[in-house]
Amino acid sequence: MMRKRGRPRKEVDPGVILHMLTNNAPISRIAKHIGIHRDTIYTNYRQVIEAARVCNREAWKKISDAMFEEFLEKKRLKDEASNSRRRYRRRF
Repeated sequence: MMRKRGRPRKEVDPGVILHMLTNNAPISRIAKHIGIHRDTIYTNYRQVIEAARVCNREAWKKISDAMFEEFLEKKRLKDEASNSRRRYRRRF
């Protein structure tokens, strides 16, 4: 039996990559943390990267929806206050 040449493969947990990506860590920082080159992450873990992007999109959508709802609520309260001031002025 002939042995393989080159450096042995490093064991990488895709869960670590996914966790760091969902926390918005850049690929270069993830690669440095794991001890592999960033191109290796792009090459071998493309599905993990795409899954993290989907998670980030969903999280951003939830955040932006909440921010939009808060904006609408503030606008509604401001409009009500403005209308009530107008009604008050008309009485006198």
